[in-house]
Amino acid sequence: MAAPAVRSVGAAEARAAASAWLERDLSPGTVTFEAAHEAVVLPLVRAGKVDYATVVPVELSTTAPRGRWRVYVDAATGEPVARKQTLLFASGKVAYDAPLREPGGERQDWPANRAALTVGGMNVTSTEAGDVTWNGNNATTVTTRASGTQVTVDNDAGNPATGNLNLQPNQTAVWGAPNDEQVDAQISTFVHSNVVIEYVRQIDPDLGWLGEQLDAIVNINDSCNAYYDGNLNFFRQSNQCNNTGRVADIVYHEYGHGVHDHAIIQGVGNFDPALSEGVSDYLAATIVDDPAMGIGFFLNDPGPLRHIDPNGSEAVWPDDIDGDTHITGLIIAGALWDLRKALVEDQGPGGVATPITSTTKRSAARSTSRACTSRRSRPTTTTATSPTARPTSA
Repeated sequence: MAAPAVRSVGAAEARAAASAWLERDLSPGTVTFEAAHEAVVLPLVRAGKVDYATVVPVELSTTAPRGRWRVYVDAATGEPVARKQTLLFASGKVAYDAPLREPGGERQDWPANRAALTVGGMNVTSTEAGDVTWNGNNATTVTTRASGTQVTVDNDAGNPATGNLNLQPNQTAVWGAPNDEQVDAQISTFVHSNVVIEYVRQIDPDLGWLGEQLDAIVNINDSCNAYYDGNLNFFRQSNQCNNTGRVADIVYHEYGHGVHDHAIIQGVGNFDPALSEGVSDYLAATIVDDPAMGIGFFLNDPGPLRHIDPNGSEAVWPDDIDGDTHITGLIIAGALWDLRKALVEDQGPGGVATPITSTTKRSAARSTSRACTSRRSRPTTTTATSPTARPTSA
């Protein structure tokens, strides 16, 4: 229905009001004015009844999030009263293929948790569940990376890996490279760093460190170890050990050192290396629900790196104090595991926090990747440098 030709709000005022509304609510700094139209009468449903207002329609676009909007500004007061997204969007999910615990075992599709992606040419961040949207209702292209708002993975052996996927509406596209050690290390470290962050958030949501972006460095030119120095650091595969960035328990363990580090109350407590080793072993074990910590660390040995609940030979204080802080740490790790068993027996599985689960489990026998992965390697002689802040190793 046409509105009266005379109005008290001009196009410029309507444009300013509409732009300010979108800037405030949706997209600071990305609003572009497109057009303003003649006033019309708009029906407004409020509290179960229909009112009518004379409004000035204003067309605007935004780039983050991408959208095209029709904002209706009251022609008498100059206040925005309604808006409508005029673009049609499709949605889908992105997942990352990574080992459940180690590269020779079961693999899973994990949500691309808050990953930095390029979808249909636009840089976006996926949701915790890996959801993305794009303009239109056709398939789109997705460029994947092992980085996001919570975790960024740096490849010490060369350029960061990327994947190129085709994503159909309402479907899931999966990035994986199970047969490429260095790419799989980047994907796995990203996945399992996010898993441990979400797990710790259940226990201590107010821990400030959880709000900081974690930096993890993988494919360091050394072997059979990993360490925490404020960042997480993982070594390449050798003839004895797997690439430690591909071993979930080791990622969880190293993050545990960071939790211990940042949980200390300055001026009250000090960093104790053996305690840190023990609580980090326990954190890894409780996430995977297995006291055999570090399954997959050794290349040709199915056993764990350490066992925090060995049958008949648990570590006790002070008999098992050792010059190796990892061994001394088994005392507190075993005590925590015994407490965990008592809680589960008394309260059921809900007595302890549960980890974020994946989307799909699969056998490790699959031999091909479902993503085209780009990795431009360059020769490197980089070795693991001496950590400068509370160095702790696997």
